[in-house]
Amino acid sequence: SQVLKPESQTVYGIRWFLLSRILFQT
Repeated sequence: SQVLKPESQTVYGIRWFLLSRILFQT
């Protein structure tokens, strides 16, 4: 099993950040 690298976690964080901005844009 592959262990999540900090890099992938950062990528997910950025994706979530962008998604939240787009979804919660008023």
